Amino acid sequence: MKISLVICPIWNFEQPPLSISYIAGQLRANKHQVNCYDLSIELLLNLSEKDKKEINQKYLAQSWYDNFDYWKERLNLDVFVDKWSIRILENQPELIGFSIYDSTQHVSLLMAEVIKKKSPETLIVFGGPSCDNDELINYGNIDFMVIGEGEDTITELIERIENKSPLKECRGLIYLENNEIIKTEKRPFINNINTIPFPYFECFELDNYPTKTLPMFTSRGCPNRCTFCSESPRWGKFRYRRAENIVDEMERNIKKYGITHYNMEDSTINGNIFEFEKMCDILISKKLGVTWGGKARIDSRMNKYFLKKMYDAGCRGLIFGVESASQSVLNHMNKNVKVEDIERIIFDSYNAGIKIGCFFIVGYINEKEEDFMDTLKFIKRNYKYIDTIYPGTGLHILKGSKLYKNAEDFGIILPHLSENGQWYTKDLSNTANIRNERLKRFNELISELYSKKEEHV
Repeated sequence: MKISLVICPIWNFEQPPLSISYIAGQLRANKHQVNCYDLSIELLLNLSEKDKKEINQKYLAQSWYDNFDYWKERLNLDVFVDKWSIRILENQPELIGFSIYDSTQHVSLLMAEVIKKKSPETLIVFGGPSCDNDELINYGNIDFMVIGEGEDTITELIERIENKSPLKECRGLIYLENNEIIKTEKRPFINNINTIPFPYFECFELDNYPTKTLPMFTSRGCPNRCTFCSESPRWGKFRYRRAENIVDEMERNIKKYGITHYNMEDSTINGNIFEFEKMCDILISKKLGVTWGGKARIDSRMNKYFLKKMYDAGCRGLIFGVESASQSVLNHMNKNVKVEDIERIIFDSYNAGIKIGCFFIVGYINEKEEDFMDTLKFIKRNYKYIDTIYPGTGLHILKGSKLYKNAEDFGIILPHLSENGQWYTKDLSNTANIRNERLKRFNELISELYSKKEEHV
């Protein structure tokens, strides 16, 4: 079958998309013809310098999803959508798959509508995290939605379409039949992710991406079960690739694309500390000259010798979800870390030559003023060792998280039950006003500290 895979604006401008690259690798391994389109980078390349600058700044500060009508008119997106749909249909694909996140959903729906008008017989498939919303199928122009990991589901779906086999027996699908939503049996997660074909990047003009970086996954899921996070429910149990498999992909990429820097897209790259260390050992012994970075969890086993080994293996950046420097808040979050370990690992990473970024959650449900002050004091003590502290975010009660599922037990009034659409605790010890006031103080401190830091560079 001839298939086109698409990721719409707005997505990462720095590197090619990993989601459709993995699906492309899977489908090509099953002898299908595949073309991939990164419409996000295409949009950026066709904007004025002023618009490029603003779209980057605005996207970081303000969700494209929430302000889509503004951007649609401002960038004249209807013209882009029409041109893109014509070009994609020139290859006469029988099926077009879209990678759906909140930020790509709006343009994907526009594309689906235009494509169906031009070519009603072309099948439209949506897949990705935002397809967890069953109601998305009711927007129209979507033939199928793939739920969960897509590699096996899309392969079986295409096989059943070609063979005219019953679709209801294909696990992991949502589709409409006689105006009724059909949701098939849930598909199990791929147990051995080492069997998934490497992502296929040949469709992309890699020179268009400014960082000359390729994305990678070394694992899927997260071993942690933090109360505020929806990653674990979405990905299922934590699964990791063998160190040899990861290094094989890097070697393939060096030979095929000449790229030696990798951005690990995992929830946490060191979720299996033993396989992670083995990867470092192999990279050191092979002397591939690669550099890499990603999100990592604070693990007390990461001493200064371990971090030096990571640097020698090519690690140049880590992002830690610190979240809070109050032990009582961390305990409530189920972070399973100690503040003293966070402080030590940040310091040792800095000394090893690894740049550190940190995320913080301001206003967690049990955060009191003294807990918040502990976080501010921690930042004042350690900011000189941290390359980037990202702007603070208030706690979002994510669908699928423990806080969402057990809101009553946690004493939380969920956003959809609140008059102003903001969650709060029943005892009013934590409200949107309290969080916003703390966020203001947090971001003012970060701005002040890093302004001073720049003055001394």
